[in-house]
Amino acid sequence: MTKNHARRGFTIIELVVVITVLGIIAAFTLRAFNPAKRLKQARDSQRKTDISMIANALSDYGEQYGTYPKENGCDASIGSSVNPGPNSGKPCPDYTNGADSWVVQTGWGQSANDYLYQELVVKTKYLKFMPVDPTNSKKYFYKYEPSVIGGAGGNCLGTPSPPNTRCTYWVGTLLEDPKDPTKAIYRCADINELSQKPNCKEVTGTNLSGTTAP
Repeated sequence: MTKNHARRGFTIIELVVVITVLGIIAAFTLRAFNPAKRLKQARDSQRKTDISMIANALSDYGEQYGTYPKENGCDASIGSSVNPGPNSGKPCPDYTNGADSWVVQTGWGQSANDYLYQELVVKTKYLKFMPVDPTNSKKYFYKYEPSVIGGAGGNCLGTPSPPNTRCTYWVGTLLEDPKDPTKAIYRCADINELSQKPNCKEVTGTNLSGTTAP
């Protein structure tokens, strides 16, 4: 009787140990293969591919025309602020300030005054389509921002810039799972401080609402 009780108790202890070990292994496995994290990483990978594709098209455009497409008040993968339009006169969304008035669209503006689409897709056909963010929301979207530096005035898009000026650009997106949380924006640009071509890297920033490079 005593032997049976000891044997049965030992078996229960073994089961508890095995279950505990399996629980630890399962916890580590779930952490290593976190489905939600993997989905974020997959979307970020797509974002980097898309932004790099747009940057390559802009690089080709710049080599051919010596300038870049000009912009409206905002050019983004969730619409533009061209007038007339649902976002006319509105700045780019800034989720940190709750830009609830922005009307989210399914893609980049394609009207005659949406210069990025017209120049890269319709005119030059450097792109077959303008890629959009996998989430495409007020928080996660692609944004294009050109500017003229080195002098007053000027206009990107074909018209000669004043002496000692040049047109520059950046195109970027906010990442969901950046390697460095302080560098949450993936940006491609021809700005001098970005040394690689087409100058793509993760940079400091929390949103894409600004009109200058973050």
